[in-house]
This record gives sequence, C-alpha cells and structure tokens, in this order.
Amino acid sequence: MLCHTRTALILVLAGMAPGAAAQTDIFWNAGSSNWNTATNWNPMNVPNAATENAHILGPAFINVNLDVTATIGDLEVGPQLTLTLDPGRGMFITGDLANTGFITINPTTSSSVSFIQFNSNATISGIGGELRLSGGDSGAQLFTNGTTITNDLGHTISGAGRISATLVNNGVVVAISTGFGNVLELIGGPKTNNSDFKAAQNAELFISGVTITQGPNGMIAADGGIVRFNGNVTIDGGRILGTGTLLRPGNGNLSLTDVSLEQDIDVEAAGGILYAGAAFNCERTITLNDSASINNAFIQFNSDTTVSGGGSIFLAGGGAPGASNDSRVVTNGTTLTIAPGFTIEGSGDV
Repeated sequence: MLCHTRTALILVLAGMAPGAAAQTDIFWNAGSSNWNTATNWNPMNVPNAATENAHILGPAFINVNLDVTATIGDLEVGPQLTLTLDPGRGMFITGDLANTGFITINPTTSSSVSFIQFNSNATISGIGGELRLSGGDSGAQLFTNGTTITNDLGHTISGAGRISATLVNNGVVVAISTGFGNVLELIGGPKTNNSDFKAAQNAELFISGVTITQGPNGMIAADGGIVRFNGNVTIDGGRILGTGTLLRPGNGNLSLTDVSLEQDIDVEAAGGILYAGAAFNCERTITLNDSASINNAFIQFNSDTTVSGGGSIFLAGGGAPGASNDSRVVTNGTTLTIAPGFTIEGSGDV
C-alpha cells in the first residue's frame, strides 16, 4: 500500500496523474493562410483538441481561415487580426474566448451552417473585439451545450444569424445588415441582458420563444431597426426603447414583468401583451389591432398595476361593424389604475 501511495505521488508531481491533462499553447506563425496547415503553427501542430489552446496574435492585418471543423480549449484572437469560419465549418470551444480582433462566421451566401459551440461555461472577452454572425438565417450560428456563455463588457456580438446559446450579456448584441443577411435571431436557451440587445438601421432583432431577464441597465432597443417579439416571449425587468419599430405579431403573447416601455409598439390581431408588476411606465403608444381583422389583440394586466408615463393605449379595432372586442384592455381578477396623463382611447373593450 505504501508503495502504491508513493507511486501516485510521483505521478502527480510529474504532471502525469490519471485524468490530469496539461494544456498546450499553440501560436499562429504565418501570414494570411488556412488553419489546417501544421507549418502555420508553433509548435508545428494544428490545434484540434480540447487540451490545445490556439493563439492568433500576429502579424497585424492577417486573416486566418478556419477550413476544418476543430475542437480547442481556449481561443485568443489579437487586435487587427481576423479569424474567418468558412462555410460548413465549426469550432467546439471547451475553454474561454479572448477576442480583441474580429471573428466572422460564414461571410458568404452559402447556406452551409458555420458555427461556434461552447461545451463548457465560458466567457467571451475583449475590449473592442467583435464576433460577427455574417451568413444570415441558419448559415451562421452560436450554440452552447447545456452550458452558459457570458459576453463580457466591451465585447460585441453582431450580425445576422442565430443565437441559440444560453447567454449572459454584459456587452453588446446587435443585429446589423452584413450583406448576406439582416436578421439576428435570439432563440433557444434563456438570455440574461445586463446591457444592450438592439437592432441597427436596416436590420431586425428577431426574439422568439425565449425568456430574457434584464438587469437594471438592461435594454432592448430598436436602434433604427426592427425588434420583433415572435411567439411566446417573456421579458423580466429593464427597458424596451429605441427610435425604430417594435412589433408583436399575432402568434403568441409578450409577457412583461416590471418593464419600462419607451417606444411605440404595434400588437397585431391575435397577439397579446401580458403585464405583471405594481407599476408600468409606458411613455409611448401601445396600438392594439390596427387592421380590419376581427381577431382580438389585447393587453391583460395580471397584477394590481398603476400605468403611468404619459403614454397611451390605442384600441384601433377595425373589425366588422359592431364587433368592438377586437381590441381589448382586460384584467385578470386584478385592478388597473390609470395615472394622470395616461390615456386609453379608440374603439374596443375596456
């Protein structure tokens, strides 16, 4: 027994204990070229294992093409450097991503899926760094695997594609037109937003079937673009605002709890808003069913609530003659108090 104990101790001290895998740091050592070429790396080995960390730190202004689907530990991309994920290629990351450069996923018209998947809880960090989903639709995607990623302060996730990942956002997530698409989808796993989710001009942030929990500084903004709340979406806390367009299509409910609404929103026929919270700051106009449809659009208050902020609810009901219930303001065994300066108007049911 003593002999076995001494042997185990020697293995630990030598870094060879069973289950202990040392990380190997591998550095880019070429100009613009392909990932899957061993001579481009120092030591001369293509990073493609969870025990291998890839560092792309120079020379400046080069582009590294990921031309193979790879698994790595940590990934580091330095300033003034670009990592491009080719169509149909992906990266499984088991560690963290440090990015002060530019990572672009599938900047082509190809519909072949390119992706980054995080297989452990991880942080995406890097002041001024940008991770861009370029391909649009399903061509560029960001996944987690039962894990959570944190987009850190100062780092931006941008573009057009799909973010299915369970995400904590302390930086910026923004839909932009990439030339290959202009809709960024927030779907899949729950999101926590402590900073900015937004849609830039000529782009759409498509939020569908998810729960977003917002911290005190959390904002969902139509920043010149469109924010579309599709299906059943839950927003807990924070602000919804912007200079662009907010839409609630007629295919589910937008559930809001303790949210400040600071931009107009159109609720289409057969769509609804469910609100919970003692106070509802509504500074702009909620328009219910601005169409000829007889299908209901509504806002329902599920708690005793005081609505204030100087805004309004416009019951636009344009259904069949005599059908006033296509635009509705309702409560659920609760009491709604209308503060001075707030208006409910139009044609419908209150």
